[in-house]
Amino acid sequence: METVDFKAEHLRELQDTGSQQYVSQYIAEASIATLENYESFSGIADGRVIACSGVVPIWNNRAMAWAYLADDIAKDFLHVHFAVLRFLKRCSYARVEATVECNHVEGHTWIQALGFELEAPVMHKYLPNGAPCSLYSRIK
Repeated sequence: METVDFKAEHLRELQDTGSQQYVSQYIAEASIATLENYESFSGIADGRVIACSGVVPIWNNRAMAWAYLADDIAKDFLHVHFAVLRFLKRCSYARVEATVECNHVEGHTWIQALGFELEAPVMHKYLPNGAPCSLYSRIK
């Protein structure tokens, strides 16, 4: 897997497939383009985008992490995992937050493996589909 600077078209490519489609419809085109201005990257394997990840600043020293992964990422997941770890170590924010859908067991396992700690177990009606999420943070 190769990591490259994030481009809006990378996320658009991933939006057409995958389990995160229910969120895609709520992401404005202008917001996708804006992500290019923040710390972010894309993972390319076999000539196609398999992951996009980054952070969006909330205020000084605080940001919200985001990741969008291809559904068939299994064979490349470790490459993506270590790329995200390297990214987080270089990230300029002292506090990075992330949310995980409450019933997404693999998501909770992954976010903890990335060094995030649980802060709020349940935030009700957090996602556009009404699903609850858990809040995690990683503090430098």
